[in-house]
Amino acid sequence: MPGTNSRIPMSYPFDPHIEMGDEGLEDAVSNRQILDRLDEIKEILQKSNDSPRPFSDVEPMLTNTEAPQTPAAGSPWTRFSAGAQYETQKGSQVQPHESERLPFATLRCESLLQWPALSIIIPSDARDIDSFPLSPGYKESSVQKPNSTGKGIDESSFVTLCRKFLARVHPRNPVLDGQQLMRHARTTEENGLKWDTPSCLVLLSCALAEYTGFWIKPNEYLVPPTQEQLRKRDDPDQGPRAEPYYAAAQKRMGLLGNTIEDIQCFVLATIFEKFAFRPLRAWYYVQQACSRLEIHLRQRGERPRVPFRQNNPADYHLEQRLFWTCFRAESALESFSYPEPLQTPPEGLLAGTEQTPRSEGSYIDQDEEQRYVDERGWYYYLSEISIRRTVDEILNLLYRNGEEYWMKHPRYLIRQYHGSEQQISQWHYHLPAAVQFENDKLPEEEFASALQGRASLWQEYTLRPIFYYLLHCHQDDPVFPQMHTLALKELDICAKMIYRLSFQGRHGGTWLISRKIFLGACIVLAAASNPHRIHPPHQWQMLIELAIHTLERWADGRNSETCVSPSISNKASTYYIIE
Repeated sequence: MPGTNSRIPMSYPFDPHIEMGDEGLEDAVSNRQILDRLDEIKEILQKSNDSPRPFSDVEPMLTNTEAPQTPAAGSPWTRFSAGAQYETQKGSQVQPHESERLPFATLRCESLLQWPALSIIIPSDARDIDSFPLSPGYKESSVQKPNSTGKGIDESSFVTLCRKFLARVHPRNPVLDGQQLMRHARTTEENGLKWDTPSCLVLLSCALAEYTGFWIKPNEYLVPPTQEQLRKRDDPDQGPRAEPYYAAAQKRMGLLGNTIEDIQCFVLATIFEKFAFRPLRAWYYVQQACSRLEIHLRQRGERPRVPFRQNNPADYHLEQRLFWTCFRAESALESFSYPEPLQTPPEGLLAGTEQTPRSEGSYIDQDEEQRYVDERGWYYYLSEISIRRTVDEILNLLYRNGEEYWMKHPRYLIRQYHGSEQQISQWHYHLPAAVQFENDKLPEEEFASALQGRASLWQEYTLRPIFYYLLHCHQDDPVFPQMHTLALKELDICAKMIYRLSFQGRHGGTWLISRKIFLGACIVLAAASNPHRIHPPHQWQMLIELAIHTLERWADGRNSETCVSPSISNKASTYYIIE
């Protein structure tokens, strides 16, 4: 698919079976140069393996790691190159180890509770928390009751709600066939609900449609925001309108099997639980989707760590998308070697996208409008997956050895950041025009705004170790001039993250966004508690107050964020007294 793949640079082993344009070849060469430099680092570490080192408990993890172009079998991206598949098949098979998994735990917002720079203000009962949802004090909120008006399921609105679902929810995660869903919706509206998978799929789509609203552009509000601006961000809770559809769908989920549409139902249930701030329930449905997809693949004759037997099953495109959706959820499917590095969109969807400009005020029917949304959604989907691959590789190098390694290798942290910036610049340059954005300007388009947020988040990941070093280094430790500049950049990103994310409406990623707001507030408080090392952002108290209000806004009537807000409130109130 030269029209799409060639526009997104990849940093996994080059696959000669994939067609690429000139731009894609240039990206492959650039990525290969980076991988070659990593090889050189590996050789240096191997040569010094026999020499005494004061941090021998850290570096062996790095020296014993496979080179990036031939990663161990446990690496999530290992098997997405045909060449790597057959090479591993011929050689000895390496069993995955826990240490080979990507270090997602280190990236959690809860990890900041253990930072020494925050120890004097972190409540003693919060310092050992490594996961808010898994902490003893957490209780999952219950399913909501229908609202006082008694509104339940409107069987005459299945088609309307499914069309709304396809326009506002589906494009970010296109795991199902939109045309097939509309056929199911029309049949269900005409013949009534049944105890089958199509009815379950329609009900879940309607539930998500009732929960979601229009996308609201993040505004550059004045600091501090006015009361009117704070009121405008408060959207009505649509949970009571959505829950009846979801409750009816849940009654049918016990009858689901392992078909593609069955698995789609579990994926949509996961998204709904995220909308409702029930992360443990969402986790349960993710596991159901992953395990059933594995059963589906095994029943078709597929086995882990070997090339796929059947490259083009009848539901190939839908299977691809489900595989990647489950894979991105940190599932155990990393042992399967899916044959394609990127999903392919529905046939003809992206053909001639940029050759049919729309004049202002021209009439667009519903089908054409949906096609336009789907096109932009697919560009976002492929672009997000592309950056996810690169981010995972970078983060594995940067976070796998933890804070102790950061404190001993400040130069490495700086080099890693600049290398990451080069990667993200390449990715940004090759984004399709439909989802392109400017770094210093808020996009007018939803998917471009989401990708801008991804880029900012990636920068925060790579700057956080530098910020940590600056906060915790001894007076005699070297502090390079650009390290202070980069730490200030980390603070600026976190301040903007708190401000922009606080004005978003509800969607499937709101629970994750609230965790990012908590993380940003912790970073700001770390600077405020150590002004002799780095100056906190301007009006940092307002940022903390806004973070508290936002977490309380989403925690209203739920427990999913009540474990987060008191910690920030404690820190903030402490510093209001100090100031």
